[in-house]
Amino acid sequence: MRGPSAAWARWRGPRGPRRCRSRCGGGWCPSAAPCSATAATPPSATAPAPRRASRDTAQYPDLSDYYKFILVTIMILVSLTELIRLYLGYVGNLLEKVPELAGFWLLTLLPQLPVILFLLFNEGLKIHSLERAVHIVFAAFLAFQVVAAFFTLKRMVNALATRFRLTEFHRLEEQRPGPGISSLGARSSSWGW
Repeated sequence: MRGPSAAWARWRGPRGPRRCRSRCGGGWCPSAAPCSATAATPPSATAPAPRRASRDTAQYPDLSDYYKFILVTIMILVSLTELIRLYLGYVGNLLEKVPELAGFWLLTLLPQLPVILFLLFNEGLKIHSLERAVHIVFAAFLAFQVVAAFFTLKRMVNALATRFRLTEFHRLEEQRPGPGISSLGARSSSWGW
């Protein structure tokens, strides 16, 4: 061995093995005993104590691998879908465009609502009470948006169909011949009767 490694030198320090500090009096005092690792093993060889998840820490590491994958996929999907969904709702509502509003309704109904209900009711996920409360509020908003968007879409389609019929009626009225000309007479003379 040519010399101590950098990790060993950091652990050992310039004056020998590091000493742990213990509580004495009103402050911290160095103890005579070395820290939990023995002088023969560097700190990289000691395994850290397993950490128990408390109510205050994130519980993501405690989940199984497939739940971790599902959660990451859901968060990416919800983020992208929410941006697209809000844009389509904004454009569809302000400009009275039926396809955009229908896209908003479908994106709310299909990916968003089932994903939030999965996050809310799946017992395999370990969620905090605050997360559960946020998911309940978000699911209530989404349910309201589904119902409101359906009735708005229905009303908008009826209004646009009425507007289309009125414009067609006005266009036909403009093409109609004047009051002195009979359309039957004009048609019979063109057939040669």
